[in-house]
This record gives sequence, C-alpha cells and structure tokens, in this order.
Amino acid sequence: MRMREWILKTGDDKELYAREWQPKSHSAEKATAVVCFVHGMGEHSGRYDDLAEALSEVGIASLAYDQRGHGRSPGRRGHADSMEQLSGDVEMLIGEAEARFPGVPLFLYGHSMGGAVALHTALTRNLPLRGLILSSPWLRLESPPSRVAEAAIGVLSKLWPSLSQPTRIKEAELYRPGKHVVADSPMDDDCHTRITAAMYQAVSEAGRWSLEHGDELKLPTLLLHGTSDRITSFEASKELASRIGSHCNFQPFDGGFHELHHDLEREQLILNLNKWIYTNLDCQKSPPVL
Repeated sequence: MRMREWILKTGDDKELYAREWQPKSHSAEKATAVVCFVHGMGEHSGRYDDLAEALSEVGIASLAYDQRGHGRSPGRRGHADSMEQLSGDVEMLIGEAEARFPGVPLFLYGHSMGGAVALHTALTRNLPLRGLILSSPWLRLESPPSRVAEAAIGVLSKLWPSLSQPTRIKEAELYRPGKHVVADSPMDDDCHTRITAAMYQAVSEAGRWSLEHGDELKLPTLLLHGTSDRITSFEASKELASRIGSHCNFQPFDGGFHELHHDLEREQLILNLNKWIYTNLDCQKSPPVL
C-alpha cells in the first residue's frame, strides 16, 4: 500500500491536510472502489491508516482528511462554524475522489462525529455515491448534557461560538484492548480533547435532524454500532436503521465499544465491510480471498 499526503482546498479557501491510500496492486490497475473517510471528534485521518491498509488488500483505495480544527489542519481545536461548512468539506473530498479515480464507485464512511457529518451531507447534497457507511454515528450521545446545560450551550453557540470545553471522552471508552490494538495509546499527539459551543450545537442539531429525516435516505447504507458504546447512542442507530428501512444494513456488534475498527471484533468488521462494498458494486464481484 502506498500512502500519499496532499492538501484538500475547501470552498472558503482553507487548506486541510489529507491522505490517499492506493490499493496493493500494480499502479496501472484501476481501484475497484474508493472509500472516503470522515473521522470523529478529536481525532484525525491518520488513525484510519490500519483500516485503509486492510481495504487496500482487496483492491479498494481510500481518501481522508483532517477536519478543520483537527489533526494537521488549521483552525481552533474542535471548532467549525456550522454543519453546512463541514458538509461542504465532504463535498470537496468527494469531488477530489472523482477527479483522482474517474469512473470508480465511491463510498462515504463517517465515524462518530464524522458519521453525523457524512449522514447530513448525504441527506442534503446530491453526491455521486454508491453507498454510505456509518460507524457509531453521533445522532445522540449516550450520556447527553442536562436540559439546562443544553440550553446554555445553545445560547453560548450564538454569543460565544468559539468557547472551548473538554469533550470528557475517556480513552478506555474507545475500544477494548486486545491482540489487534494498532497503537500503544488510542490517542496521539495529533489528537485533542476540545469542542467548542458552535461545534457541539452544529453536530447535535444535525444528528437530531438527520434522525428525523432518515426515511428520506435512499442510498444503500451500512450502519455499524456496538451495543456497549458509552459515547454515542446505540438506540439512536437502531432508530435510524428503522427509519431508513430496506436500504439499511444494520449490523450491531454485541459488547462492542465506540471504535469498532479498533475493537476486539476488528477482523469481523473488516470482513463484513469488504463484503458489503463488493455487494454494492454494479459488477457484483466477490472480494478477494486473502
């Protein structure tokens, strides 16, 4: 697998750090599919290197970028002005994928906060996608702030949108350590633990809106969520799956934590992901047997 670094230019002239992973095949051969990753709150594109490598083994290329205010991209840590801004960045990524891999089927993969962004983008923008993949999406939090605190955040998001607070996400809640652990620590120097009032309000409102409008999504959707996720709501994902209906393949992972691609069932998740992607290709190919 070859990983290249590049810059994603946004609609408002920001420059976001990005990565491209090519399949493990001869460079002249065309990728079977392309997966565009949108990472979660406080992390960055580099934490998908292991998953991108697994996809590359079966001929799938990957693109990802550090969202504004994350990783190596500029901006106040954990801040964006609006969901429209974040969705616009996703649209630019899809456009870049089309240009780099013309004619290759595109899939959008969003995890946690990135799942909220990916879902909102798929519902509100006309994108040339073959399918949508949501991993532990932030539709609701498992332990949301009180109503009083939510109301206060709503006011602050207008009066002081860049006000930053700790996310209070504990490393031990991300995944269960095991033989598949990719790194010594779930968080590295490019991660952070901050979120601003505007960002929290934008993602929370988008999650609620997308859940209410889930029945409008006609795109093949793979929805992955662990039953023991302590960060985002498993029950909200169940509700979304019900609203989407026959277009949704909902795969609960019994006992799974928040980051299923790092969790104990990592290998099963990757196998299921590969099969689902290949099932949703026009050619109906079978994924290579490794």
